Amino acid sequence: MAEESNFFKETKKVFFFFLFSFISIFLVLNIIQFFNFMTRQVAVLTEVPITTLHQETPIPTSTPTPVPMQKEFFPTPKENSLEITKLGLEAPLIFANSTEIKAITRDLKNGVVVYPESSLPGQSGKLIVLGHSSPPGWPKIRYDWVFSKLGELQAGDNIRINFTGLQYDFMVTNKVFVEKGQALPENNSGNSKQFLYLITCWPPGKDFKRLIVEAELFLTR
Repeated sequence: MAEESNFFKETKKVFFFFLFSFISIFLVLNIIQFFNFMTRQVAVLTEVPITTLHQETPIPTSTPTPVPMQKEFFPTPKENSLEITKLGLEAPLIFANSTEIKAITRDLKNGVVVYPESSLPGQSGKLIVLGHSSPPGWPKIRYDWVFSKLGELQAGDNIRINFTGLQYDFMVTNKVFVEKGQALPENNSGNSKQFLYLITCWPPGKDFKRLIVEAELFLTR
């Protein structure tokens, strides 16, 4: 009986050893996969060419006539943020100080990131905002999910930027899917207007292409 008891004890030890080993290997592989996924996302987002631009085919839908720009004081200022009501989205607007991948990776954990060479909200030129996208079912942590539904936007949809106590409303005018390293779409509206570009990896959770949503500033208040 003693020998039989010792046999079962040894068998149990071996079983738990292999179970613990399997769980440990599983966790390590998943952590490595998550790290590689986030590294690829950031690397693709930071490949945006700023100075070399070309024309892309716009969304084949009509664009509403923009409302003349107005400016007035907003009584209850919000923190710097980006809002897209159609997507139920509101995220902090982070202004990056460096184009280095490590710096942008850190900033993307806290919201959506304004590319360092962008014009400020309300100024003429290009306001470029980067954000992560993640596959369906991904947990909503550290804003990895923030631009996952960006592809649902259409011409005429509203995007709002809250900045220094003012609201800047942009109307979507264009949506394109481009290859990695391809330039931003060019607009022919001159340099007196501001255009917002929201950029994320496509499809969500992959880095095959990039999705770029272009919107024009039409109202400040």
